[in-house]
Amino acid sequence: MAFPMRPGAARSMAKADSAVEESRKKLEALFEGDGAGEGDEEGPDSGTRASRLWEGHARGELIDAKPGAAQAAKSSGVDLLVAGSVEIRSGYALATLPPWLEEVRQQGLFSLAHVPMNLDYLFLHLPTFDPTEFPFFKPDGLGMSVFLTTPGLLFAVRADWRRPLPWLLLGAAILVLIPTLLYYGGGWLQYGYRYFLDSIPFLWAICGLAAVYRGGLSRPWRAVIAVGLVVMAFAPHWAYRI
Repeated sequence: MAFPMRPGAARSMAKADSAVEESRKKLEALFEGDGAGEGDEEGPDSGTRASRLWEGHARGELIDAKPGAAQAAKSSGVDLLVAGSVEIRSGYALATLPPWLEEVRQQGLFSLAHVPMNLDYLFLHLPTFDPTEFPFFKPDGLGMSVFLTTPGLLFAVRADWRRPLPWLLLGAAILVLIPTLLYYGGGWLQYGYRYFLDSIPFLWAICGLAAVYRGGLSRPWRAVIAVGLVVMAFAPHWAYRI
């Protein structure tokens, strides 16, 4: 099934394709003058040799390169072949963004300045409510509070916190969450706070320990989990309506 591509994603892909093609041409230029007359009886042209090096680099190899060209390609790495520069760059820094998110990125890909924004998306952010139109709420694409999308994770508080394992799992969840809170993107465009997914497996494990310790789930906790299931059931509805 084919899905329509958002304009921003299409522009980013076009920009990446252009950068890759430009980088391939630069790589071919490394081999200009290489060929017959230097002990190569067959005398392959520079484009062929560059293509072999390009394909070999994709496999983590350097194939059939002259010492100088091989060293240049190896020392500059992916930045030379993809970003077109020996500078260290990130595709996230090159992505096409709406103006408001571009301003946020100017503060840094990872920065303490982004922590309040991400904490809001994770714990506090709510949809707008419209009693006149089903399903009576509308997410804004920035995410929704985990207390609304996955309230069942609160069951983790019922674990036996006198034992070390729940604390170790909680520590792992927090360590994984730290880069997420420092990141500029906030997960946009999203229904819930999707970057929290990296921490959720550790919290699931704590919930499992709590279920064993408490001898199962009570009806109130099952109702809490049901709330999250109902909220997430509308995620497909909003997939292309945000």
